Parts: sequence; C-alpha cells; structure tokens
Amino acid sequence: MYSRDCGLGVCAAPPSAAAGGRTPLRAAADGARGKASSRSGRSSRKPRATDAPTFVKDLKGRTLWSIRRATPDDVPAMQRLSGDAALPAALLDSLVDAKARVCLVAEAPVVVGGANATQAGGGASRAMARPTERTVAVPAADVAATEGGEADADADASKTVSSGSKGGSQSRDRMVGAAVADVSMVVRPGGVLCKVGNLISVVVDERVEAAASTDGAAAVSVKKVLGLAALRAMKLAGVESVTSEKKVDSPEVAYLTSLGYTEGERTSKDGKRLVQLSCNLVAASPDPGKKIFD
Repeated sequence: MYSRDCGLGVCAAPPSAAAGGRTPLRAAADGARGKASSRSGRSSRKPRATDAPTFVKDLKGRTLWSIRRATPDDVPAMQRLSGDAALPAALLDSLVDAKARVCLVAEAPVVVGGANATQAGGGASRAMARPTERTVAVPAADVAATEGGEADADADASKTVSSGSKGGSQSRDRMVGAAVADVSMVVRPGGVLCKVGNLISVVVDERVEAAASTDGAAAVSVKKVLGLAALRAMKLAGVESVTSEKKVDSPEVAYLTSLGYTEGERTSKDGKRLVQLSCNLVAASPDPGKKIFD
C-alpha cells in the first residue's frame, strides 16, 4: 500500500522500492518542497481571500439581505462592526436586551464555494425566503481572510449557512449592519406619560452598501432602509417621537432628514453649532420596505 504524508516530508515507498519493509527518508531539499506543497495544498482548499465578500443576489439581480431584532449574543459583532464608535459592551447589552427590543441587525448571505460562487443565487434566495430551509454550520477555518489562511475576522458575526442547491455552493449569513436605539418614558405637560425614542447610531458595512447600491432599478441604501426599520420598530413599540442633536455640518443631518426628521432650533455649545432634529412617529409612517424578523 502506497501512502504519502507531505506534511512531515516523509514518503513511504511502494512495496517494490521498500525492501525489507524499511521506509527511506527523503532528501532535505525534497522534504522542504513537500512541506511547501502541503501548505499550498491546505490553503488551496479554502476560498481565496478578497477585500470584498461575494454577496448573494436573487434571480432579479438584487442583493439579498434581511433585518432582525438584535439579541445579547449579537453584542460582540455589533461592537466590531461599529469600530471606534462602538458603545461599551455593558451599555450596548442593556440597550439590546431592553423590553422594547428596538435594536436591529442586518444580515446578508456571503458566498462560500470558490469557483461555484456564482451558482449559489437560486438556493440562497429560497433559503432566505423560507427560514425553515435546511441549514448547515460552516467552520470558521473554511473562510480565509488572508493569503496565509488565517480565520476570517468576521467569522464570529456569521451564524448559519443556507445550503445552496446548485454546484455545491453555500452561503453563510454575515452581520452587515446594526441600528442601536433606545426608548424611555417622559412626562408631558399635564402629567401624561409617553414614550420617546433615540436613534443612537446606524452603522453598515460599506461593502454591502456598495453592492446594494449597484442593483440597477432595485438599488437601495442599506443604511437608509435599516434606519427606517429602526424607526418602524420604535413606532410599533409605542414611541411617539424621536429626537437627536447633531453638528450643523455633520453628514448625519442629511441622513436623518432622509428618514423623515425635520430640523429645528440651532444652538451653540462649547464653540460648536448644533441643530435639533425630531420626527413625530404618531404622524409619520416609516416604511423600510422589509419585514423585521424576530
């Protein structure tokens, strides 16, 4: 029986060459080449590293992604997605675990399957449409982030894999966005209690934002849709209004007004020009165009 262990640089010769059952050692140079070949072989079984993941599209060419309510298990991934702007873990955990459940995350299936990647659309779209579709776990080691084959930094943000039905391709759901919001009670004039909200932050992976913005007639802004979904979640939780205070020249002013906020009083504080923004959720009907899953 002929066997080969390139990882050790040792080769068992076929019976005709191994007289007396002894196993000859390779020359040092051959052994070095064997190790290099082994390393190359191991990395070749993993998807090649890319700066931008391959997002799955449906049969109409639309980038697939979904929105669900965040859970405490999502906190580490939400922090990584937010980067330097991330809230402390304890605070974020309390917001996510609040009774109102208005913190949301966006997830998108990312293709895992190398040359078969372009064939995954059909199976993945059915899996997204039917949450009961069979799912399988993909080891983090199967997704490389660097040419050296290190584990993907986003692996912890990936949950399950929707099995593709064509070409053996698979897709794993990766967190690509997070909306952090808070709901509190205030006393209105006359002693009336009401709920008010604060859309603290909306962060989206710029790679999925770019992918969704190039879907032709179906192009959307993932960040805008996720923001509208957060407002929708707060409205469903009984929130009457949301307010925010931003720098006058902040790009967030344009973003919030695109969600339905209106600009109000401008003030100066610590040498900064600030503008008050608010949105009356009793009168407004924010529509993200996507269902919010639990």
